[in-house]
Amino acid sequence: MKKLKFKHAYEILKKTISRGIKHSDIFYLFGECCRVLNLYEDGEKYLLDALRFEQHSPYVYYSAGLLYQEIQDYKKSVSLFKYFLTIMENADTHYQISKSYVGLQNYLEALSHISSAIGINPNCIEYYNFRSELYEVMGFHEMSKDDLVLVKKLEVFYK
Repeated sequence: MKKLKFKHAYEILKKTISRGIKHSDIFYLFGECCRVLNLYEDGEKYLLDALRFEQHSPYVYYSAGLLYQEIQDYKKSVSLFKYFLTIMENADTHYQISKSYVGLQNYLEALSHISSAIGINPNCIEYYNFRSELYEVMGFHEMSKDDLVLVKKLEVFYK
């Protein structure tokens, strides 16, 4: 979704909250709009408020993980992504947690998670590119080249 749409959603949700309506989904969506619009303090507040409700979407953990990743609080990001994985296993969460581990310079954990992402979705070019870069950082140049060969094959296949 484009930022303009998020701005529109932000305004609608802000009015809803200002009317005193309190619901975990409203707080979650408002927090996510804030995150996308780089309003990180408000985003954090409303995502954490959404988590305080007994019933809340598991995606709040994912969005909060993204927010903390974007402000480079990688430990919190990893923690939230890991919790989300206990609820819902998916490739993109492994990819995001891998990125956070790179931020923490924990390359072995990053490699483990990006490889898990590829195991779940072996057709995602972005995952192979990321793992190739990670292999380079770790000094595994041949493995990096192998992933780039896979990227080329996937690009040809999906054209």
